[in-house]
Amino acid sequence: MTHSGQYSARLGSDKAMGIIAAGNVFVGKYVETEGTNGHLLIGRSYDSSHPTKLKVWANYRPGTVDIVKDGMDQYLPSGFKGSTDHGQIYVALTTSPIDIRTSNPENGLFNKDAQEVLAYGQVTWTAPFGADGSLEAVEIPIEYYERAKTTAAKYLVIVVSASKFGDYFSGSSSSVMYLDDFELIYDK
Repeated sequence: MTHSGQYSARLGSDKAMGIIAAGNVFVGKYVETEGTNGHLLIGRSYDSSHPTKLKVWANYRPGTVDIVKDGMDQYLPSGFKGSTDHGQIYVALTTSPIDIRTSNPENGLFNKDAQEVLAYGQVTWTAPFGADGSLEAVEIPIEYYERAKTTAAKYLVIVVSASKFGDYFSGSSSSVMYLDDFELIYDK
């Protein structure tokens, strides 16, 4: 599936060693693997401009949640196992890269309300998105926090996952998302 050109990104969640490996892509750097946990720095240098939306062409087919890691129920929606998986795209403008450590779900994951986050937008799907076999445009509004009036954004964060709760090692091993043509939209 493509919107333009010959290729798109296919994010497919799978399982390995009994845990979910969420299909994902992000703007940033994968630092290292710590046991079965990941250490990431999300965000890339940015020019301080103020987009109002992130537009992307997508198709999402969630699977049934078949993997929930022990001890993670407190971070998941009630009745998550056996329900439909969640796909997510989020965008943020920040003052620094965000240090993510999946070994510490209490405070090692992305927090949209953290002081370094100046603007944020997201879309979450709990059902299929897009017609079978084709990509559909989605525009994600970016909301600016009050602190963005006096502080310049230095980093752009974009994170996409076919299994939103993959950071908690929970989701469907059969969720698939296709993506093409990311674009920041600016008001005229």
